[in-house]
Amino acid sequence: MQSVKIGKLLRQLTVLISRNFQLIWNQKLTLGSLILQAPLMVLVIKLVGEPDCFTSNLINIGSRTVLFIVCAMASFMGLLNSYREICKDREIIFREASVGVSLLATVLSKAITLFLVEAVQAGILTAGFVEIIHIPQNHLLLDTNVEIFITIFLLMAASSAMGLLVSASLKSSEAAVLLVLARRHAMGYGRGSCNARVLAVFGSIYRLLVRRGLPPDTPSDAPEFAAFLQSCVPALEPQDAEALLALAQAAQFGAGTMTEQDTDKMRKLYQVIKHTGKRKQSQKSVEKQSQE
Repeated sequence: MQSVKIGKLLRQLTVLISRNFQLIWNQKLTLGSLILQAPLMVLVIKLVGEPDCFTSNLINIGSRTVLFIVCAMASFMGLLNSYREICKDREIIFREASVGVSLLATVLSKAITLFLVEAVQAGILTAGFVEIIHIPQNHLLLDTNVEIFITIFLLMAASSAMGLLVSASLKSSEAAVLLVLARRHAMGYGRGSCNARVLAVFGSIYRLLVRRGLPPDTPSDAPEFAAFLQSCVPALEPQDAEALLALAQAAQFGAGTMTEQDTDKMRKLYQVIKHTGKRKQSQKSVEKQSQE
């Protein structure tokens, strides 16, 4: 009995995988995006990456940048390939399930189809990466290029699995898009480097000052910015204002220079500016009411 169920599952799985590839082939827009994703990512690597960033004797800031770009691109490619796969076919899946098609076979067919597509994408991305960037051959178990391919493919597969989970949890593809965008924002802010978090807090301070009258195009290193900050927030000590601008400049131009203490300091300065502004506004309203 168990062997009969397994045989039925495998037959359904084969038919569903074949249908998935046929659908991809018939949908030219989807097919084009899958074909062009990896070459476009290789072009990004060529534009951003330094060929000798791993072999140069200089500080390896460029190598970290290239590795981050490759990992981020592999992760987002896997996620964007899969986040609509289940929710867009929800009605079809339930209708087929009512006539005996296994839900397990349906989900596995989606996953296997994505994994096969991503194996090709990972191969293209790996080939372009090792062709553009000179990689030292410091392999562990397999050839270095093979290990890079396996790493990129596993990143894509893990992201696809997460995308399928998102797609199965939501009823519409529009909601899935919002969740994917929210996840990307969270990755960039909540889990980013200390430099990124310092810049994010400074961005909140800048927007707060713009709402209070700062011209939107004022550079943060211009004397007008410092003057407006002092006039708008009298409670801010001059050394604190200098520290605020110094932290922003260091976070912008010094990769990996910020610490958790710097992030906490920037947040405290934001709180001072925010709450001081509230007190100023309330005082103005009180004066206006007394004049009336």
